[in-house]
Amino acid sequence: MANEVTIQLPHHELYEALTNCTNHGSPVLNRVLELEECLSLKQKEAKWSWSSPIASEYGSIWLPFVHWASVLGKFVVLQWLKLKGVDMLVKCSRVNGITNSTALHSVIWFVDHEVLPKLSYTGVKRAENFGKVMDIIVGESPDILLETENPSGDTILHLCCRKMEHDQKINPEFLKVIFEKLENYKVSYKFDTQSFLCKQNSDRETFLHLLCMSDSQSCAFAIKETWSKYTKLWHRLCTIKNFLGKTPYDIAAQNSALDSLDIFKTSNDVSCQEKSHQIIVTK
Repeated sequence: MANEVTIQLPHHELYEALTNCTNHGSPVLNRVLELEECLSLKQKEAKWSWSSPIASEYGSIWLPFVHWASVLGKFVVLQWLKLKGVDMLVKCSRVNGITNSTALHSVIWFVDHEVLPKLSYTGVKRAENFGKVMDIIVGESPDILLETENPSGDTILHLCCRKMEHDQKINPEFLKVIFEKLENYKVSYKFDTQSFLCKQNSDRETFLHLLCMSDSQSCAFAIKETWSKYTKLWHRLCTIKNFLGKTPYDIAAQNSALDSLDIFKTSNDVSCQEKSHQIIVTK
């Protein structure tokens, strides 16, 4: 029988210590003290920094520590790291050529990845945890919401909708959390929510364009939620064109997204009735 080969994954012990932490109880019960001891040993190594990529089990995903804490929903650990002065805004690159990803991007990328520990809570609970992670990281700098990945130019909102459209592993609860947090940040940080919602990626697409690429019920629900929550901004969102000159409605028609088309038709009726009261927002 051939000898088994053991592959040493750099810094993997930090990943294991992090997965053992919980969001409940004292520093002893939630295992943060054990994590602190592991980090103390790691920080003595000359080749390690907070931006160093850490391997998941089997080494299939490599992310900085703050990204892992965010992906795994360890918001108690994130709060502890923030008090220690650790940079919450650290970016990372991926082997598939994507660069400039924030920790919030990483959460959406790996929210239900098959190699990660199976989380015992539901999609709704995951979305709630994502909201807590958002609060901690955005509290460091609200402008992180405007950060985009390369080469797609996607904000976290674009990426959320892209994941909803492609693999359905992101549910509409994530979008609802982002919308709710935007309203809070508008008050707390004077954050320009309109610029964020209307932001276009490298293909000049808004998040609404991406939602219209699928005929799924989740995407239709998200479109309806957008119309309901941002009625005054709806006309502007509906008239923004991508690099091919297509509006979100054009994309929905092209993809036979019937439920989404019905929402556009209904909302256009409302827009016509309120045309004289419409607020024009300049870019």
